[in-house]
Amino acid sequence: METLQALEPVMHAPTAESVGLAHALGGWADIAERIWRARLAWPKASRRLAMELRKRTLLRGDAIDTARADLLLLEIDQVERRDQVRNNSFAGELARVFAAVGDARWLGLARLYDGRNRLNAGESLAAHRVLQSWRERDGLDADPRDQALALATEGRCLINVGRGEEGFHACYDALDRLRVLPPSPELALVVMTLGVLHLRFANFATADALFDEAWEAARAMEAHDLFGLIAANRGTCALLCGEPERTFALVDGVLSEDAPESDHAFVGLMRAYALTRLGRLPEAREMLDAAQKLVASHPTGQLAAIGRCARLALLRAEGRLDEALTELAEAEIRQPAFTTHLYELEICEEATQLHAQRGDWAQALHYERRRHERFLEVQSRAVQAEYFALQARHALFRAQMERDQERVRFEDSERTRIELEALNLQLERRMAQIEALQAELREQVIRDPLTGLHNGRFLAEILPHEVARAARERSPLSCVQLSLDDASLLREGWGEEAAERSLGEFARILEERFAQSAREDARGPGSGLCCRDGEDSFCILLPGEEAPAARERAEQALQALRALHIRLNDGRALSGLSFSAGVAQLPLASDSADLLRAAAESARARASQAGGNRVLLAA
Repeated sequence: METLQALEPVMHAPTAESVGLAHALGGWADIAERIWRARLAWPKASRRLAMELRKRTLLRGDAIDTARADLLLLEIDQVERRDQVRNNSFAGELARVFAAVGDARWLGLARLYDGRNRLNAGESLAAHRVLQSWRERDGLDADPRDQALALATEGRCLINVGRGEEGFHACYDALDRLRVLPPSPELALVVMTLGVLHLRFANFATADALFDEAWEAARAMEAHDLFGLIAANRGTCALLCGEPERTFALVDGVLSEDAPESDHAFVGLMRAYALTRLGRLPEAREMLDAAQKLVASHPTGQLAAIGRCARLALLRAEGRLDEALTELAEAEIRQPAFTTHLYELEICEEATQLHAQRGDWAQALHYERRRHERFLEVQSRAVQAEYFALQARHALFRAQMERDQERVRFEDSERTRIELEALNLQLERRMAQIEALQAELREQVIRDPLTGLHNGRFLAEILPHEVARAARERSPLSCVQLSLDDASLLREGWGEEAAERSLGEFARILEERFAQSAREDARGPGSGLCCRDGEDSFCILLPGEEAPAARERAEQALQALRALHIRLNDGRALSGLSFSAGVAQLPLASDSADLLRAAAESARARASQAGGNRVLLAA
């Protein structure tokens, strides 16, 4: 900041006097260079000075100095994210001006701007080519901080086009270069960029540590203009980790009134999201409405994606389920350009809870399956990204160790061994956690939440295997299809509680009579697989059991259900329940799962048509 303060007398002096002061500071080119160095941490002050610089150079008729001021203003626009995608034609004209007069330094900066701007416009491959060319030609004699920033930006491009290993290596290489230099805004920006990349790949612990480092770097330089963006990213990480209180604490009060509009929007969305999670809905609504007005100027970027998640979560929390359903449909139709697996996870999670609140269990299950699939993809990508990052850090560390091996061979090798052991242990723990989560999610997907029995999806997976096994071993396999009699009348006359209690008790009786073990590996005679395959219907597979024996057990279950008395919460007593059942046995010469179920279902239908309260064998 001292650099900018030293320029203030020049910019506020009368024109004739300012020329002398400019020469004392090294000329207008040196003043432009100082503003360039400050633009990342203090863009507002840098903009004011750059505009004054342009005004004074225009009065002097100096086209080159005016071109430098124009490039500074373009760069500051990019830093403040006031224009996500700008036309590069003006920057190209400025580059031609610098090339015509042989100003290699500012020609290189114009091309550096071009590369970063192409990345912001979503042209990652083109940006990579521009930045690679810059580093190999114009950037050879550039300031080390500009070289490191270009390398980190190129790393982002490589990650975007699927070259993750090279991308992380480039980013960590840039970080290592900056850490040996005096503290600079480029260091805070590159550390934050790495944190965003790890957050994108769901490496929350690594991202959180990097955001903390970026925050400390910005605070040490008093770079208040960076506080909002870093704090919003820290809050995003905390929110995804399920810590809304910490999110609110991180983003509350970090912005000044004149901070960039996009920072106000980003922080406002994070605060609204956190307040929603904390149950402070009126405050969340007020904050979200204010943030949405700012997000309107960024309809396709990251803010649009975050805003959509925040709106959906708040509408659901407010109980405005129809509006939330409309918002969900809009999210499905109009995907923002900035879309990641984490965004889709949030949408699927909200959709699952929304449909569950509406009682639409089929749609809730659909979105839960989608969420599960995305979760597995995120975890896979997280491990891969963490592996790439570890590889990059390790490769860079080895390069440093080789440069210093004559001086500190033994100490460095020992430190490397300890660090790698710790990293490997961390990776093993992460893998174990992922495997445990995958197993838990798998169990949730194949279980019916009301009865605890396996669901229709599990039945569809296991039935062909059981049929094939029975045909191969020439052993009997019986199937029992059951449905609760008059279930719809029960709901209408007694209410949803009575229906759910009845289904729960029905499932308990079936497990007691048919499935002494409901484990997937239980296949001996006498143990069956009980599944709820419809709203009021159940299916039981009995490996190794003949149809008459299966029918006898179904009759016992029917007697137990008839004798059942249920006391509801309002004191009413419910009894006299019954079911209709059909029993079929797989023919010895058949391996058709569809035939087996169709036979059992046909017998069940006949039992139901005959008045229910009975068990019939398939013809």
